[in-house]
Amino acid sequence: MTWKILNEIINKQPARSKLPPTFTNNNKDISDPYTIANKFCEVFTNMGPDLTKKLPPSDISHSSFLKNKISEIIFLKPVTEDEIKKLSSSFKAGKACGYDGIKIADVKSNIDFLAPPLTYLINLSISSGSVPDDIKMARVIPIYKSDCRSTFNNYRPISILPPLSKFYEKVMYDRIVSFICKHNVLYEFQYGFRANHSTNLDIMQLIKLLLLLTKERSVLAGIFLDLSRAFDTVNHKILVEKSEHYGIRGIALDWITSYLNNRKQFLECNNVFSESKIINVVFLKEVY
Repeated sequence: MTWKILNEIINKQPARSKLPPTFTNNNKDISDPYTIANKFCEVFTNMGPDLTKKLPPSDISHSSFLKNKISEIIFLKPVTEDEIKKLSSSFKAGKACGYDGIKIADVKSNIDFLAPPLTYLINLSISSGSVPDDIKMARVIPIYKSDCRSTFNNYRPISILPPLSKFYEKVMYDRIVSFICKHNVLYEFQYGFRANHSTNLDIMQLIKLLLLLTKERSVLAGIFLDLSRAFDTVNHKILVEKSEHYGIRGIALDWITSYLNNRKQFLECNNVFSESKIINVVFLKEVY
């Protein structure tokens, strides 16, 4: 509501406003809706690799940062119907739906009927180390960021996955987080994406440090970094190797690899759908 009021005051147009009828690419105007949709899909599927190509190769191996290898291997306990029902109650009933047309609200309202087959399918996925391709298909909506509205790169993608994929992801998330917390894998001052470690605590820790240094009459300086498209540029090869180093091995590692591979998306803009494309991921060759 705060942002809504501020946007009304400054007369800022909502990000989800209708796209312009014409876009510019390589100094050429594109007005065909289907061509625009496909171009958007192409830009978004190559977003990570295109950005990383601009980065110089590293002369430091990522393995030099990996310490204290965990000898234990994660055990993926089967999911139960009660766990599925509990997860369902924790999901917000959003309006958006995936390519299958199913809304999370419909899943929540029928969870008593869906829990048994979902339990069976997720346990089958866990035991086989394989993720169904159908739940890896994303419906993408382009959202305007800033600058010229007729430039493809001035939009960011909002990916909407089928609601059933949330159950697969949350089941695996809970097991992995439980394992890495048990073995103290995460950095002490990692506040984001952790339970009971909000960014408010991060700010409090920073203020505490600043007050202490000010009291000591020290000179204070700060460097704040914002990584562009951080998740899109994650090197999947390094991610898998780090997972193995910290005890995510065997079937669990097969599951993660399957989850990352062969992900597809199609784009919807102005009620027009693009062709589906495989999302290109980053597999940079490091130079040591």
